[in-house]
Amino acid sequence: MSLTAEKTWVDYRISVTPPNDQNLVDNDHLFTVLVERDAGDGFVPFEGAMPTIDLAGVGSIADETCSDGTIADGTCTIIGISEVPGDMAVTATLVAQEAGPAMLTISDTGDKLWVDYRISLTPKQAINKVNEPHVFVAKLEVDRGDGFRITKNETLDIGATGIGAIINIDAAGEAANTCVTDAVGTCRITVNSAEPGTLFLSAKYNATVGDTTGSYSAGATKGWIEIDLPETGSESGSLVRIA
Repeated sequence: MSLTAEKTWVDYRISVTPPNDQNLVDNDHLFTVLVERDAGDGFVPFEGAMPTIDLAGVGSIADETCSDGTIADGTCTIIGISEVPGDMAVTATLVAQEAGPAMLTISDTGDKLWVDYRISLTPKQAINKVNEPHVFVAKLEVDRGDGFRITKNETLDIGATGIGAIINIDAAGEAANTCVTDAVGTCRITVNSAEPGTLFLSAKYNATVGDTTGSYSAGATKGWIEIDLPETGSESGSLVRIA
């Protein structure tokens, strides 16, 4: 008489995708968790696993399906979001157990970098005599979690409405009424008018980060008048700023 005992060795693995990515702030981001099981014939999707989810860094989890268990393709999902720039780390952990006391703990992490931009035009408001050119400075900055910093070689769209016109753009881009930010994240726009009135200037940056897009804009006004103003010696001619 002989007895035979059989033992099946089982393995699991878990992954979070994408492993690394970037988004603009205030945009949902989808992480997908995949759980697979190998009983000797290769890893296949495992249904019904309930990995726990941990979040480190900025932002929050807006929704998740992992607490309901993985579906037939072995996946569950996590939606992360952040209003502030910085790093988010989402970790999925599975404690797997077959018949018996032995347990296997596995985990994987997906990282998300949230990015924000800001743009400014200075001065915000100013008055010049007619026929005296005035220079506005547009500045673009980016924040990846370590504070706003200059960003160069980026294209800004420049627009002007009202009285007067743009007569020059330093570091002009290839397209009309665009400029490319220099080594300190700025470009300079010169305007002028032969008649009194108000000119409205705008600068806009169209950002693409990962699969997200957003527009950032700033505005400024220039008043043109015909009365004499005291000389200031600035490159903007006789300039009086309005607080």
